[in-house]
This record gives sequence, structure tokens and C-alpha cells, in this order.
Amino acid sequence: MVTHDVDEAVLLSDKIVMMTNGPAATIGEVLSVDLPRPRSRVALADSPQYLQYRKAVIDFLYTRQAHVEKRRSKARSEPEGRSEIGLPRQIPTDPSSNTSSRVITGPLPLKRSSAR
Repeated sequence: MVTHDVDEAVLLSDKIVMMTNGPAATIGEVLSVDLPRPRSRVALADSPQYLQYRKAVIDFLYTRQAHVEKRRSKARSEPEGRSEIGLPRQIPTDPSSNTSSRVITGPLPLKRSSAR
């Protein structure tokens, strides 16, 4: 089962596989949930063990993965001549000419309007 709901994951799972952020996501951590079955959401609401599992998932998602997201956003804000998926930025040329696209290594140039 795939879910984005922390409570649902803890309530229904015996094992939670938490993924890292982004398009190149990998398995970040696996948490075994050892709560007796059958599980009742109302009964588990005050369970210290349930709350401990819930906190572990939230800690992974918002604390340990937050620094990864900050690093990625910083890297994206620094132009390296590559697009977000790692391909060179290209500016297409006139299709009727015999030249190919040219590769640039900075932010894309702005088109200036001739009409003012």
C-alpha cells in the first residue's frame, strides 16, 4: 500500500518503508511497526507505542529529510548550465539554417521585445 497519511501508515502497516525526497528518491528508512492486531484507531490514539511510531515517521519526513530538501533547493538556485534534470540548456536555432542548437552555461537569456 502507498499512502501519504502518517496515521494511516502506522495504523495499517507492519512495516513502513519511507522514501527520500525528489525524483531520484530511494528507500530512506524502514520502520517495523509492532502493534497488536486488530488495531483500532480510537484505542491507539492514546497509546504511547503508537505515538512513538508516529513521531518516528514524522521525524524522518520533516526533520531528517528537510536538510536534503534545503540542499537540493540551494543547488537549484545556483545556475550550472544544466536544467533541473541534468541536461544542458539549449536554445533552438532557426530550423532553416544548417546549424544545430547552441548550448549555454548560465541562466536562459531573456527575449527582448522590439515594440516599446
